[in-house]
Amino acid sequence: MDQFNCFSFEIEFNLKREDFDETAFCEDTKVDLSVDVGHAWSYGSGDTEGEIHAHLLFDHSPDPKKDLTFTISFHKSTKKIDDVRPPYAEDCVQWLSKFIRPKEVAVFIDARFRFGEDYIPVFSLPFPLISTSEELAGCEVDALGIKFPEASALTRALIQIRNKRTRIDAQSKKTINLESFELEPMISDLFAAVAVLMKKIGDE
Repeated sequence: MDQFNCFSFEIEFNLKREDFDETAFCEDTKVDLSVDVGHAWSYGSGDTEGEIHAHLLFDHSPDPKKDLTFTISFHKSTKKIDDVRPPYAEDCVQWLSKFIRPKEVAVFIDARFRFGEDYIPVFSLPFPLISTSEELAGCEVDALGIKFPEASALTRALIQIRNKRTRIDAQSKKTINLESFELEPMISDLFAAVAVLMKKIGDE
């Protein structure tokens, strides 16, 4: 994740109940879905010695007519995770796909990137806030939200500058194959779209 300046990457998707093998999932995870409407799991890394970890959130309503919601997020780890066992962060999506009948699903993507002081946005930030309110006189806009056209790789992006570092929260929609999911290519594709929002100081 470091090579793409990414510190958080999340996918979320909804699923029809008939497309999910609830019995096999409960046997594997040893959970009772009739007790709670939400469950969460954490997964350590099997490859990077605790540098990343993942979380799975599973929301299911007691109403059988409502869809299931799965959220899988990947994060940089701030400390080593000692209790690491399969499935690992690297293959938890493929593991989950065993219980899902359609292997291709439409997902919402939410990722966070952070650029150092040697990069700045391709537009000016901050800029003066123009308002008819006297109470807001002297205020500046130091964050900008962008909504992209339908055909763009991104749907939305929020660009903020904090302590001379730029943070970008990027959102996208995409249809992916759960069985062949790989984290790095997913981040790489999104980073390519995010990178056009930034420039290196001196390259103007």
